[in-house]
Amino acid sequence: MKYLYDLRNTPDDNAIASFLERAFRIESDGVSADTIKCFDTFDWRLYNKNRVLFFDGKLWTLAGYDDGEAIAELKWGRQGVYAWDFPESSLRESLTDILEMRALIQLFEAKYCTEKLRILNEDEKTIARLNYHEVWIDDGGSSQEPGVIRQIQLVPVRGYIAETRDVDEYLLQHNYPHSVDYWVHSALQMLGNTPGKYSSKLKVRITPEMSAAGAAREIMRFLLSVMKQNLPGIFADIDTEFVHDFRVAVRRTRSALSQLKKVFPDDDTQRFKADFAYVGKMTNHLRDLDVYLLSKPEFLAMLPDELKPGMTPFYSYLKRERKKALTAVFQEMQSEKFLTVLQDWESFLGKDLLAPNASIPVKKFADKRLHKTWRNFVDEGSVIDEQSPDEALHDLRVTGKKLRYLIEFFASLYPAKEMNKMIKSLKSLQEHLGKFQDLCIQEAFLRAFVDRYSKKHPDAHQTMLAMGMLIGSFHTQKNTIKNNFPQYFHKFARDDKSQLFSGDN
Repeated sequence: MKYLYDLRNTPDDNAIASFLERAFRIESDGVSADTIKCFDTFDWRLYNKNRVLFFDGKLWTLAGYDDGEAIAELKWGRQGVYAWDFPESSLRESLTDILEMRALIQLFEAKYCTEKLRILNEDEKTIARLNYHEVWIDDGGSSQEPGVIRQIQLVPVRGYIAETRDVDEYLLQHNYPHSVDYWVHSALQMLGNTPGKYSSKLKVRITPEMSAAGAAREIMRFLLSVMKQNLPGIFADIDTEFVHDFRVAVRRTRSALSQLKKVFPDDDTQRFKADFAYVGKMTNHLRDLDVYLLSKPEFLAMLPDELKPGMTPFYSYLKRERKKALTAVFQEMQSEKFLTVLQDWESFLGKDLLAPNASIPVKKFADKRLHKTWRNFVDEGSVIDEQSPDEALHDLRVTGKKLRYLIEFFASLYPAKEMNKMIKSLKSLQEHLGKFQDLCIQEAFLRAFVDRYSKKHPDAHQTMLAMGMLIGSFHTQKNTIKNNFPQYFHKFARDDKSQLFSGDN
């Protein structure tokens, strides 16, 4: 159990030791004071795992978000951005599992003072520990006075739970109320920053009484919000996931415009389909380059040590190309055309326009669209075998995305357990299709690079050998996925979910 106490309305919070000495024997373990920085990612990956990361200039501490208890520590005086920036350590391992490719972003800086007290029994045994925190929050100069948070944290000692409860009861009786959250949560609230406020996952609650058009507008508004929230991170080039999340929101929007048929007027639908095709295309090259650069450890692991240096020209080329691609994206996103698309789309979503399917109850509409798309996906996948052309798997991947997006759009209309199971099963299948697609693109990209590079550098044997080995590996992996795909798909298709969309739920 957490024992946290709110001192905001307690008059004698600066004399906690003297107050406790009225009823208990107290011994101080000293006072520590530091300036600390608090970190998470833009999409709150640490918070979502009940974690928070502190740095005091010398020590990194990964702690529990709800209690501040240290989980992993690392003495390292530099400021890391990505998990792979940190030296080998348990902290790096923990961050790698949670952060993946996302960058750490500073949430706030604080002056942090803690007085540590031990509560003793008559035998001089420690029966509980108590930390008194005073935290001064730097809000970046938006106010004249720094915000101050005061909190007591009572830490039980094994074997003395009853004694800890006595201390707890004493504090409560003397107007030290329980605090629900560790002081970090109060600090973020003070700064107007809501933990977990951003997520690229579709968080729209569609209810059966909504019309098809009303539900569609709710979905589209959420996706537009995701696009707009990621624009500053794209311009700052904080990490590659800002572009990725932006692109996913654009793809979902395009898919919704295509699949939510006749919920908007045809002319408007066609216009915005073309607009978002343009918006999606502008980041294609940048995203491809990001994927190749993120895959560097995986690519190098496929090669013997003597060939790894041969990849240096390739990665130098990728970095140069990425710089040019990023500049092109910046220019396009500041163009009148791009800004007009977003402005017109936002304005359009505020209108209630007539269309053939606009007023249909959304549950009836969703049943029909999901049932049809499910059957199309199963029918397409069932005829694919080892002899099918690559295009068949590419086309199935597109249909699978349509189905996945529809499920995500309308998940709240159906039993949560069944929908979560369906999404999990579909995601597993899509991973195979996505990997196949990536291998096809990567193989073609490397072949094109080799063709250009060999003409300018005919003596670069090490680079050519490294590229040839990677291309061969990609080709082998492609064939393995294709040969095994029928059994993957059969496992998915035999669990027929089409009855979920019968209209009886």
